[in-house]
Parts: sequence; C-alpha cells; structure tokens
Amino acid sequence: MARVEKEGQMRSKSFYIKGLIFLVIMYLAMIAIEYLSTSWNAKKVDGLEVVNVSGGAPKADDESNYAIMLSNQSFRRPIIKLSVYIDGEKIISKRCFVKNQHKGYYFYFDLVGSHKIVVKSSDGKKETVKINLKENESRWSIIKYWNSMNEGAYISYYEQEYGFIWE
Repeated sequence: MARVEKEGQMRSKSFYIKGLIFLVIMYLAMIAIEYLSTSWNAKKVDGLEVVNVSGGAPKADDESNYAIMLSNQSFRRPIIKLSVYIDGEKIISKRCFVKNQHKGYYFYFDLVGSHKIVVKSSDGKKETVKINLKENESRWSIIKYWNSMNEGAYISYYEQEYGFIWE
C-alpha cells in the first residue's frame, strides 16, 4: 500500500514539474513573439524615415521631431493590432498588449510640414488627425486603444509639445 502511494506522489511531482516547464516555455515564447512583432529596421516612405522604435532612446529623441507612443488600454481586448498611416502610407503595424495597462510602444520620426495621420485597429476602429510641423518644432503623440462595456471601442489621439515617460 505504501509503495502504491509513493508511486502516486512521484507521478504527481512529475506532472507538476512538467506543467511548470510548459508554463515557462509558453511565457518565454510570448516574450519572443512580442519582441519580434516590433520592426527594428528603418523604413523610408516618401522621405519619411522611422528613426528608432525603441522606447526611451535619447539618440532617437535628438534625431527626430515627431514621436508616437501606441498603447492598448483595454483589458477587454488584451491584444490589438494598431496600424498607423502617414499620408496614406502604412508606417507602423504593431500588436499591442495591454499588460499592466500602461505599456507603450514608441516610434520616432523626422517629419516637417502638413500630414494626415490615420490610425486603424484590427477590430475596425479608426481615428484621423491632421498635423502641421514647422521646421525645428517637435511633437509627441499618444495614441490609445480603448474598449469597455459602457463606452465600446475607440482610438484616441493626444498630442503635446514635450516628451513623456509612461511606464
């Protein structure tokens, strides 16, 4: 009887250890997917260049005058794909995770003149704004996706003339 009980305990421990290993592997896979979903290569579209896509990079702040921070603020929709178009050209396509609701994805640009910014979510929501940047003028924009039972889903665009730290 004691031997059968001991074998059952050993199987339980083995099952528990396999479960932990599986969870660790899944967690690491999710981190890898998030990392790989951000494009690190500079992209030019009609003279518009992504300077840097890493958050908090002082060099990117120095080399750019227009920053976009994307954020998913919806626990109801914990992963949403946001696409940003500047003058009709898709310049950002990012899967945004809600995480602790204050996860930002930063993109830096060198941009002057009048431009139309369109943001689309994978669930069909859309926000359109027009900006006009003068020479030597800097702007930082926060683009947030929200989806709640009461308000429904929407995208908001907020712009300011100084940098922000959010995380």
